[in-house]
Amino acid sequence: MEKKRKLALKAPDPFVFYTIGALLLCYLIYRMDVTTILSSMSEVGVWIFVVFATAIFWIMTNAMSLANLTNYRIPYLDLLYIQVTGDAYNDIIPMAGLGGEPYKIKQLSNFIGLETASSTIVHNRLIHSLTGLLFTSLTGFATVALIDLSDQWRIPILVASSVFALATVGMIWLTLSSVPGKLSGTVLKKLKFIDGFRSKTLSPKKFAISFFWKMMSRTLNLLEIYAIFVVLGYTPEFAHIVTVSAMLSLSATLFFIVPQGIGVSEASVSTAFVLLGMGAQVGLVFGLLRRARIVFWALLGIGIQLTAVLIRKAVSRKVINQEVQQKMIKEPVKSKAAINRKLRREMVKEPS
Repeated sequence: MEKKRKLALKAPDPFVFYTIGALLLCYLIYRMDVTTILSSMSEVGVWIFVVFATAIFWIMTNAMSLANLTNYRIPYLDLLYIQVTGDAYNDIIPMAGLGGEPYKIKQLSNFIGLETASSTIVHNRLIHSLTGLLFTSLTGFATVALIDLSDQWRIPILVASSVFALATVGMIWLTLSSVPGKLSGTVLKKLKFIDGFRSKTLSPKKFAISFFWKMMSRTLNLLEIYAIFVVLGYTPEFAHIVTVSAMLSLSATLFFIVPQGIGVSEASVSTAFVLLGMGAQVGLVFGLLRRARIVFWALLGIGIQLTAVLIRKAVSRKVINQEVQQKMIKEPVKSKAAINRKLRREMVKEPS
């Protein structure tokens, strides 16, 4: 037992990668003309909210993927709430974009049970990942076809795009197999949530529908790139949008361990702008505007979730007070405090 403990490798702390990404971002800013960056950011003004608003489109389509996987048993507004707040936790918890998945499982379990919620989120995450690989591959090939690149860039992009295309096939097989169900069961047993777990496989039809919605979400991400170009005063060509998207997708896939790609995504956008002959400084401003959108939706999601919690508590307190008043009418001898304690004990005994 002692030997096993000594041989066990300590898992890397996610904050290490977060720190590395933050340092990279600081280094990029240090190398640029800060005055130019601040001037460009200030010129954007209120138009930055147009950039923020583009996220609504892919949030809605991502929620449609969840709706399909849950057989449309959950109201769409509730799914939007889970998507926005869950993604907010994914953004703020440095766990390679997975910090909000347990939260989503907990929220979905209120409607469809813990087993189904767990397998739903595992399948949804796998489809999200495989569409990411496919979209990266497609934008990589498109960049090589549309932009005149040197061999220094063309060959690595072609190789990476080809590898990701092959990986997509493997991910499709994995998603349709029984592995996701077994993975969910293993995790739930380890956490002592469920002793007996029935492994569930995803039907090809349901997979195809969620795949469509996830690919739609990836495509709608191009709207944000177009919007940032416009607010910065550019009229982008399709090749410009695809190139920026390709570099962002490649960096996100290769450096997925860095929380929200901090520093990495800004570096990739700067590289894309250099390839397009538009200057690294403009690319960094572009990347910072994207970062502002991520922070905005993270804060908004957490704010919505906290507001919902406070409202539920206020409603619960009001219900308790009403029941206390009714009890006092029926049992005037007892004090309000005693009745209140009794009601709280009864609420604790009730199944959630």
